[in-house]
Amino acid sequence: MLPLEQPIRAELLSATRLAELAGELAEWHGAPRRAASQRMLVARLAANARVLTDAYGIMADAARRMQTVTPAAEWFLDNFHVIEDHLEVAHGDVARPQRAGLPLVHVANDSPPQPRVLVLLEAFVAHTDSRFDAELLHAFIAGYQAQEPLTLSELWALPAILRYLMLENLRRLGARIAVSHQGREAADDYADRMLNLHVEAERERPGIPPGLGNGDIPPAFTARLVQRLQYGVDDATQIPTWLVNRLAAQGTDYAREVEHEYKSQVAANQTVRNAFVSLNHLSTFDWPRFVERHSVVNEVLARHPAYLAMDFETRDSYRSAIQDLAWRSGRTESATAALVIDLAQTAKDRTGGDARRSDPGHMLIGEGRADFEARLGMVSPWWRRKLRAARPLAVTIYL
Repeated sequence: MLPLEQPIRAELLSATRLAELAGELAEWHGAPRRAASQRMLVARLAANARVLTDAYGIMADAARRMQTVTPAAEWFLDNFHVIEDHLEVAHGDVARPQRAGLPLVHVANDSPPQPRVLVLLEAFVAHTDSRFDAELLHAFIAGYQAQEPLTLSELWALPAILRYLMLENLRRLGARIAVSHQGREAADDYADRMLNLHVEAERERPGIPPGLGNGDIPPAFTARLVQRLQYGVDDATQIPTWLVNRLAAQGTDYAREVEHEYKSQVAANQTVRNAFVSLNHLSTFDWPRFVERHSVVNEVLARHPAYLAMDFETRDSYRSAIQDLAWRSGRTESATAALVIDLAQTAKDRTGGDARRSDPGHMLIGEGRADFEARLGMVSPWWRRKLRAARPLAVTIYL
């Protein structure tokens, strides 16, 4: 039996309401804690891969036997190669979705601890029904950062975590689709035996299918059985008494179960479609530009007149240096970047406009890095000290 969980799905929200929700989440999350392990994500991804493969096997077997499958199942059958490709990418990304090998911070008041960006994006996926929309994501992230800035590691982790959540949702939906198909298959078998008897006495009808056990009757079983019996006999009075009684004990009846099943199929089809389309968009979206747009570090460094004139690779090397220095010194990234800009301005005033020493890169990736680390109260690792000592002899060593 495949494990069943509710899909990641909630009320659809506009860009304005998503931004408000993100701000509310930031207030609830509070100040982030230091780090969160990604091991739970790796284990969950492996479990998702197994469930997706098993669910696909059930759907593919049904298609081979020329059985009717739902539109959502057809999406799985036609696009399962997309899942396989993204599972392979996600396996590498989720284990280390951030840059520079720095861990992701986790939510301060969440137990068990989870990466903050995972909790945040799960709300986004739920309230967009797994539809990746760049403008909605821009509004959502901006709304969160109006209250609490995300780290560069978290911003760079966005595509990996979104991919993980899309696969997670497909796993939940795939399992439900496969189990629903099994319920319809059991209903078909029961209806075949029942209609072939051509009797009215309840005592002569087939017994309760053993697969149903004593738990709740799956809506898919009820919907399919009602459909078959109403098509096969003149009225619905042929619905077994045991089914009516069991549904009554669950606080429902067959009419409501049929309606529920049809609505579930429509919702599943939409969510599955959105998730597959979103996976393709994730691979083509311009994430570097997105990160620059929302990076607080980028905003602070842009105060220096020469920064914005640099190419992306240089700007990115500056931001990565800030990320590393902030993490190892225990400061925030924005505070570290602000200190760099202040010192660069001081150096410009003191040296009469020396462009080299007044450039933030002098402290971040140049000769002034050691002095800047000392100012932050940091002690460089031994291997970094060795590399710096060897830098003046680089040409000699190379030759």
